[in-house]
Amino acid sequence: MAPRYLITDVHALGMVALLIDDFYKATSPKDRRELAAEIRQQTARFGLSNWDRNRMNWTVSAAPQEKPRPQSVPRDESVDPRKVLKFK
Repeated sequence: MAPRYLITDVHALGMVALLIDDFYKATSPKDRRELAAEIRQQTARFGLSNWDRNRMNWTVSAAPQEKPRPQSVPRDESVDPRKVLKFK
């Protein structure tokens, strides 16, 4: 889907990322419901679900088959992935 996005979409996609981050940081069910509703509306604009891609007549080709990954991958639970990811 990324090739279909324009440079003008970057700002709105960043806002969606912040909404999703706020959703996971929310402390009340009411806040999560409100954020989920907004996330659902905003992600629809970018074809982020199968339903939205179908509505926009986008098709996604099957990914090439890869070698299976090892069953258990050690992970450092103390590292917060949000602190590793960076916007360009």
